[in-house]
Amino acid sequence: MKVRADDTKGANLCAIGADEMSIGPKYEYYKGLHCYLGYVSPEIARDEAEAQQKVDHVMTLVARGLASHCKQNVGYVFTGSSFDARKMWEYVVDVMRVMYEEGIVAKVFSSDMGPTMVALWTYNGIRATREGFSVSVPHPVIPEEWRTKGIF
Repeated sequence: MKVRADDTKGANLCAIGADEMSIGPKYEYYKGLHCYLGYVSPEIARDEAEAQQKVDHVMTLVARGLASHCKQNVGYVFTGSSFDARKMWEYVVDVMRVMYEEGIVAKVFSSDMGPTMVALWTYNGIRATREGFSVSVPHPVIPEEWRTKGIF
């Protein structure tokens, strides 16, 4: 990840958008990584057998500046038709942690409400029913004392 120096207030703040897309299942050799792509990403595979399956979806994570005009792909994983919500959330948090260590703070995580993304939101306790709703979770990376003092 490349970080550009910018003195603008809030230039290090961003929102991460997640989007899942269908792709045609196939294997392809990627010279840059010296490996074949087209299998379920090991970071989110439920087990070794799933990690050897052909993929038919890709989940991308894009960071967009809140106070600056920038947009950067910050992660992607290949999935089957479904995924383990816990492992997917762990992957998202890992991406946010790496960004935070580089000085970029993801203040927002959002996505559409497709069926697979609903599983991710349900895992985090996000819900909307006739009895009530819950639309946020504690930030998984920023220290609690910073959140309560309003530093971020």
